[in-house]
Amino acid sequence: MEWLWRIVPFLICGWMIWSMARMRMGAEPKSSALDRLRERYAAGELTTEEFEERKGVLERDQARSEQRA
Repeated sequence: MEWLWRIVPFLICGWMIWSMARMRMGAEPKSSALDRLRERYAAGELTTEEFEERKGVLERDQARSEQRA
């Protein structure tokens, strides 16, 4: 049983390295909020007014985050 406790730290380190590598490589390309908004508008889930209002909010938020950086 003692051998198990010697292996566990290596398994944990391996898992952490693997998960960080996946995050860094972008295992799954994520669409932006604006892309999802456009998809919903194209699917007819949003009216033009809703789309424009939400798009404005996203653009303002993006501008604010860029000013902070």
